[in-house]
Amino acid sequence: MKLSEILDQTYFFYDLKWNATMDAKLLDIMLAHKDECFMAPVHKSPHVHIEALTTLNNLGKPDKELHLMDVEDRAEFLHGRFLCFKTIMNTPGAHWDQHTNCIIAAEKVWLKMIKDNNFAQAYYYSGEPEHRKMFNLFGSDEIKTELSHTVILISDTVPEQGKTIDLTQEVSSDDDVTSPSLVNVRKMRKKLTFGDNDAESTALGYETSPSRCECQCPQNNTPPTKGKNVEAGGSSCASCSPFK
Repeated sequence: MKLSEILDQTYFFYDLKWNATMDAKLLDIMLAHKDECFMAPVHKSPHVHIEALTTLNNLGKPDKELHLMDVEDRAEFLHGRFLCFKTIMNTPGAHWDQHTNCIIAAEKVWLKMIKDNNFAQAYYYSGEPEHRKMFNLFGSDEIKTELSHTVILISDTVPEQGKTIDLTQEVSSDDDVTSPSLVNVRKMRKKLTFGDNDAESTALGYETSPSRCECQCPQNNTPPTKGKNVEAGGSSCASCSPFK
């Protein structure tokens, strides 16, 4: 189909029994009872239909007298209009201009929407005329609206905190610079063995005393002289050394 062949919105919305004024009145009645309906949606409530029937018949002429089924069908029709309009709002590539109440979309997007739902033609020239009441009645939280463009500036700089020290500058001779003296100590990993009631643990510490050997070899606290053999009564405990 060609988009230029789409008929006016009134062709899809109204007939000899219904007009825009009656739609607005029916929506007002349903809105008045919105908070009273817990068991069923307000557009399906029987007592709302009965009240609307009396009110709407007083608006029309005797030859246009409505029946209860007419009100029920019209309430369902209004809900269907809202669902169709909501679908258009959530279609990628379609934008609803709230100020002009018009749908802005490319031709291929319109053709796809009409193919999915033929009633979408009703919104080609104009949006939903009762969108405010419908959003309030059937729920506006599901409607996607385009907001004005907001520019967010993200800075890649970090504000300075604390003081800045220039390590390239020489320290003045007048300044006293002290630093803790370093002791040349040898770190080793050793296994500490305690009594029967204590647990075993592995710790990183400083060598302050000879390691206890778990084997039964004789202890010799005097380290062997470099280049000489160990005397007969001693043992190097090489099997227990942490530096294997």
